[in-house]
Amino acid sequence: MSTVAESSIPATESTPDPGAWLAREEVFAEGFDESYAYSGEYDHLIDRHEAPRGAVTPGRLIVSRHPLLRSHAGTPPDVLIEWNGMVQPSVVDVVVHLHGYSRHGAAMNIVEHKKPISGLDFANPGDPAAVGRTTPTVFILPRGHHQPEGRCVNPARYTFPALLKPGALQQLIDDALARFATATGAAVRRNRLILTAHSGGGAALMAILGRTDPDEVHAFDALYNDPKPLIDWVRQRMVAGTGALRVVYRAGEGTARHSERVAAVVRPAGSPNFRVERTRVPHNDIPRWFGWQLLAGASTDLREPARSRESEHRQAPIPLEDEYWSETDSQSEDFGVAARSRECRCHSRAGEAFEAAAPARHTRGTCTPDRHDCKPEAPWSEMQKRFRERCSLTTHRLDPRSAVDCACAFGGPLAVALAALIPVIGAGPLAVRLFAHFLSGSGTEVTIDVADMIRRSSGVREKIRRSIAKGGTSGVTRIEQSEYHDRELQFAYGAIDCLQWRVLPPATKDWRRNPMTRLEISILDYYEFHPGRPGVSQCAHAACVELVARGQARNFWTRGSAVVTWADLQARPSAPVRPPRERRDVVYQSTR
Repeated sequence: MSTVAESSIPATESTPDPGAWLAREEVFAEGFDESYAYSGEYDHLIDRHEAPRGAVTPGRLIVSRHPLLRSHAGTPPDVLIEWNGMVQPSVVDVVVHLHGYSRHGAAMNIVEHKKPISGLDFANPGDPAAVGRTTPTVFILPRGHHQPEGRCVNPARYTFPALLKPGALQQLIDDALARFATATGAAVRRNRLILTAHSGGGAALMAILGRTDPDEVHAFDALYNDPKPLIDWVRQRMVAGTGALRVVYRAGEGTARHSERVAAVVRPAGSPNFRVERTRVPHNDIPRWFGWQLLAGASTDLREPARSRESEHRQAPIPLEDEYWSETDSQSEDFGVAARSRECRCHSRAGEAFEAAAPARHTRGTCTPDRHDCKPEAPWSEMQKRFRERCSLTTHRLDPRSAVDCACAFGGPLAVALAALIPVIGAGPLAVRLFAHFLSGSGTEVTIDVADMIRRSSGVREKIRRSIAKGGTSGVTRIEQSEYHDRELQFAYGAIDCLQWRVLPPATKDWRRNPMTRLEISILDYYEFHPGRPGVSQCAHAACVELVARGQARNFWTRGSAVVTWADLQARPSAPVRPPRERRDVVYQSTR
């Protein structure tokens, strides 16, 4: 295959070549037995093409309203169907793409905003002369369900609840082939099924794999969720000697850990059809760069852009999505159960693009930490007006909260964050290190020294012991800020959502009586700020959230683990060592 060309990538799809089908909106009544009638003008275009008998010219159908997706909220069209040229086809391959989140929210249009970055291309979109897939194929791009409700309101979120019902995906495919047959006169059956997913669409892919057996899967930086369904599927395919899996991901991003889990499964096979590969291509460009290559052949050796610098990968403006990825491993969250956060009253500023590189949600055993990635409730100038009304200079109150609010009333968010360094420095160097990491904007994961935390904090030891007292050989608990009894740890880590403990083998039934019983303590949490929480630091929290929205700071994951003994958890805080009394010579003066 030729290298991806350096030519400009058009911002929108080009006008169809002469004789190709024109895009056309089709509004169908609910039900799959609808007859398909085309206008005389449309039929005239067919006649004028003068294609050879039995030949099918490249074309597309835009389905404005689709009965299967009637429950999906959002902006029409519901489905885009596209195909390449073919001669007397009896079977066709089908490619279904599951798109990710969209900064356009409910206004997202799959033709304008998703198709150009979907990877559903029969040729190199940067160089149409570089032909890709020639096998008779039908592309299907369904629109997801706009579901802004979740742990925190996120107007970018899209899910696919209608396609997760048993038999729903096959219904969509059967209907698309029926429409294809009506439009072209070619009645065909499905041959191979290829599922592709980008970004947040990977969550739907995992759910669909539980009840569907595709021939190929292409995952474009999409494994933000537990990849067990994908691993189970690929193992069956490798044993059978059929199928193909290609995973492309970005190192250091939220998809990396799960992608590497899949890599560990497929690597021993050494098959070119089963590969997990890293790339430096920007997240939203990955399907567009590599989709057409993989559709040309499942064993294709992928070629990255000629210019390696990430800033140069984007050659010309394309409809950027600035997508938010999937936020949770929990299918109940992503597919229909709106779980509002009790702590995060988050709102986004209308019309502003969200941070495109937010870290993904992780899990620790059965525990999933809260991750809100709160957005500013209002523009900073509006927030300043609110804090000005609370500032002690205005209210003449001398309480701590009113004094802190003055910083936000008259300063920018960075100035407020730097002012907040004063109490952080007073807490200790560990607190300073994590806050400075937040302000650096790298977003990389930070390792927690769990052994040091357990040694220093009697509150953490007590909380673990209480969890152990519930029984079993493993468990999960949460550490509140007030439970550390250590100011530096409190400022450094805040509340920790997931602390998991487990007894390491060999362990007897009475392991609690053995002080040398070994336990593994693991911690996972997300470092972020919550302006909706009550307290004197609301101003500072709001400033930090504003910095994240401006790209001047970034939230990040913290994790760590340590092996300790049961005796370590039983340790009591030692009594403070009192300094020896200073010897003083008392001279008594004579009163005589």
